[in-house]
Amino acid sequence: MFKRNNRWHFKISFDVIVDRKDLRLLRVLKKFFGGGNVYEASKSATYRVQDINTLKIIMNHFNSYPLETYKKVSFILWVKVLMLV
Repeated sequence: MFKRNNRWHFKISFDVIVDRKDLRLLRVLKKFFGGGNVYEASKSATYRVQDINTLKIIMNHFNSYPLETYKKVSFILWVKVLMLV
């Protein structure tokens, strides 16, 4: 959420952050989902998707193959926000 020209705007994204040594994994994710960008930092790397169409692909994937960790709750909330956007 950010403010520009006295108006609030919302951006939703899907991010995976890993140690830089696992950069290859992020490139595989980008290819698998067909979108997003990979960013490299000195010690970490990030795969980020902000495109609505690709976000829906990711949502459908995790609906078909549900998460089984504490991230499941975060995913459920993320889907609710995605549906509002």
